[in-house]
Amino acid sequence: MRNMEAFEEYAAKILAKLYENFPRKTVIDFLALSGGGEIDEYGNLPPEAELVKETAEWLAREGYIEIESRLECGFGGARLTALGLAALNAVPKSLSGKTPLGKRIVTAVKGGAKETACTLVRVFTAEAVKMLLGG
Repeated sequence: MRNMEAFEEYAAKILAKLYENFPRKTVIDFLALSGGGEIDEYGNLPPEAELVKETAEWLAREGYIEIESRLECGFGGARLTALGLAALNAVPKSLSGKTPLGKRIVTAVKGGAKETACTLVRVFTAEAVKMLLGG
C-alpha cells in the first residue's frame, strides 16, 4: 500500500472512531487500527502500525484531533477538536444528500468501503482548509 493511500485509510479509521465517540475521549490503538501485529524485541511498531501513529500525529499537529497521552501502542485521551468536529459535521456541496461528512466516513469504514473512505478523507481535508481560510 502506498503511503498516501495508507494515510487516507488510517485517517478515515481514526476520524470515524473519534466522531462516533465524541465528546468522550478514547484511545487510538495503532495495532488494532492497522490490522494487528506485534511490537518487536526492540520496541518498534510494525510498519503499518507506524503509519497509523504518523497519521494520528499529523491529524493532531494540524489541529483536527487532540491527544492527551502517548502509550506504548497508541495515544490516550484522543478527541476531535472544534475544527475536526466542524469539518466532519459539514455537508459539502460536492456531495449529494444531507448526511454529514462524519457519518459518511463512519459508514464507509464500518462497511469496508476503503475507496469511499479515502475519498471522504480528501473531502474532509478540503473542508477543514476552507474553514481555516474563512471560506
